[in-house]
Amino acid sequence: MAPKRKAPTSSGAQLKKQQCVPTLEEKLAVLDLLRDGMSIANVARKYSHNESSIHTIKIRETEICQAVTSSAPVTAKVTSQVRDKTLVKTKKALNVWLEDMNCKHVPINGNTLREKVLSIYALFKPPTEEG
Repeated sequence: MAPKRKAPTSSGAQLKKQQCVPTLEEKLAVLDLLRDGMSIANVARKYSHNESSIHTIKIRETEICQAVTSSAPVTAKVTSQVRDKTLVKTKKALNVWLEDMNCKHVPINGNTLREKVLSIYALFKPPTEEG
């Protein structure tokens, strides 16, 4: 019995569709149109996006507005959270330690890992002032 689907050929192979992340500016424009009364379907047609993408923008309206008001540039596509520098340093040091233990073929369990994380964090943690 012959296969139902044709095997893809090298000349007829389709390229993967690239993900399109709208900028904060575009998201604000979408929110303005929705506030003015345009339907989600019409906004989706206008911007050539899926209705689910427009609906997600509408659901996350407060997050988008906070990102804009927190002095993020309007042309930014994604906002990020500022992390504690101590945690970043701890994570890097832990990765180095784990690679070293793996090279030495030393077995590591969860308790050992937890203790090592706490000891590394204590090294990088800034001293607290009491009084």
